[in-house]
Amino acid sequence: MFFYYEKGDPRAVKAPDIMVIKEIDGTYERRTFKLWVEDRVPSVIFEITSDETRRDDAVVKLELYARLGVAEYFLFDPLGEYLDPPLQGHRLEGDRYRPMTRGADDGFESMELGLTVRAVGKSVRPFDPSTGQIIPNGEERAARFIAAESASRDLIEERKLREKLEKKHTKAKQKAERETRKAEAERQKAETLEAEVKRLRALLGEQESGDED
Repeated sequence: MFFYYEKGDPRAVKAPDIMVIKEIDGTYERRTFKLWVEDRVPSVIFEITSDETRRDDAVVKLELYARLGVAEYFLFDPLGEYLDPPLQGHRLEGDRYRPMTRGADDGFESMELGLTVRAVGKSVRPFDPSTGQIIPNGEERAARFIAAESASRDLIEERKLREKLEKKHTKAKQKAERETRKAEAERQKAETLEAEVKRLRALLGEQESGDED
């Protein structure tokens, strides 16, 4: 997006690779950003720099963004052509930029973003300063969402399988209990019949003894 910073001068324009502007109406899409219309200065600007653009990025823009009041300015040299380290941060103090101090992880604490920014390969990535964890981008969030959905489906299938196995186990247990009760009933019935046979035999024996007398 073209960033026009002087009214009436179409040559007073830059095209930052990334710029963060706070407290503006974000409900509609802009084709350009005009400073005198929005009345808001970008809080943070990132420029992806190279050996070919080094003078414009490291000198001209450095002076311009400081004059305009951009609070933080980051330069990133993904190919490592001239910046060492490849990510460098500047914070506005008064009317001049001062180099930001890198942390132990080679990251910079952005006061404007409330994040830690760090070079990861050929990208600049934001990290949560409280946890140290990388903040996923859109592609990574989509991948995590798909993975979470897949895991959720797996859990649902696992739960269904478990419920099916539990029902099968319950049915088998109930069947075994029915068979046990049936066997017990048959045993008791057999014992009752055996006792009745003994009683009848005893009774028959008494009758035969009485007949002989």
